[in-house]
Amino acid sequence: MNASRRCLLLGALGTVCLFVGGCRAPASQAVGSGSFEIQGAPRTLATRQKEPTDTQVARNWTHYVAAHPRTELTQPDYPPAAREANAGACIVYLTVTFDENGMARDIHPSWNRVGPMNDLAEVFIAAATATIESWDIEPAREVHWTRDENGEEKYLRTEKVSESMEIRFSFDPINPPR
Repeated sequence: MNASRRCLLLGALGTVCLFVGGCRAPASQAVGSGSFEIQGAPRTLATRQKEPTDTQVARNWTHYVAAHPRTELTQPDYPPAAREANAGACIVYLTVTFDENGMARDIHPSWNRVGPMNDLAEVFIAAATATIESWDIEPAREVHWTRDENGEEKYLRTEKVSESMEIRFSFDPINPPR
């Protein structure tokens, strides 16, 4: 495939992949709500260690602690522009990386979920992004341990690490927030 056809194909794919799915018929009520759900489990690394031989005990290992909220996470608001346009219900999948300080970085539509295009896709994505940016997140961390000659476990250090996750946002123009 030549380069121009590849660019055209990628451009078309990018246009089709607006990453918003599940849109229903328009609703006429002026209230709405939004909710979110983290998809799948975040990276798990309960223990990561070098395999010991039969005669030795594992000396070093790392315990992974996933990123988690410091406070209750806010729910997204149904976007006023979508309400005015009677956009109906919509589902948005975003992938977000929380950095070593717990700040949301690299928020983008998820490559794992592709749905039909919607004229108001950017409005829903912006509402979901604003919600994520308002969250107060404790960053993920790796806690490093060792075992001394007597078999006593000793703490070595903790490193804050970034973590990525996929989040599903549902927007419903009819049901009020719970």
